[in-house]
Amino acid sequence: MARGGGGLRLTGLSDLLTTLRQTAPREALNLARSVVHGVAAEMGKEVRRKAPVGETGKLKRSVSWKRNKPKPGRFSSRVVVGAKNPNDKTQAFYWKFIEFGTLRHRGKRSHRTLTAEARANATTRLQAKPFVLPVKQDFSARMPQIMREQFMKKLQQRLARQARRNSR
Repeated sequence: MARGGGGLRLTGLSDLLTTLRQTAPREALNLARSVVHGVAAEMGKEVRRKAPVGETGKLKRSVSWKRNKPKPGRFSSRVVVGAKNPNDKTQAFYWKFIEFGTLRHRGKRSHRTLTAEARANATTRLQAKPFVLPVKQDFSARMPQIMREQFMKKLQQRLARQARRNSR
């Protein structure tokens, strides 16, 4: 961060968070939590968009994002695919089979007990159709940009909310 003239010039996200922590620590924590959850929401929406749609659309509906219980000074959110609640009708435990595929198999014997020849002659196999991993790789490559976008979006929302409260 550089000081110049009568104001502050911010040169990075970490500088801005440092300034916020010094001036409004509670607001900085809320903003950081909101940014982290916003990134998870954006990733979840992208996973949902890329999820294959079967007859029921259950897999697409089963994608959600949740805030994790915060630890002191750390925030995290996660994208959940598949099981939300065992009794929930949108449970899609089979997402792993679609994401990673399955081995060929014949009958009820485990793939671990099959010989190499039996594995080669097995008939059924589900090809992997990844929809989570490509999104994760794309997001990790673009994480600084996504964090910056989310930060600016959340900061603008907070400032607009504060302006509305002050005008009352």
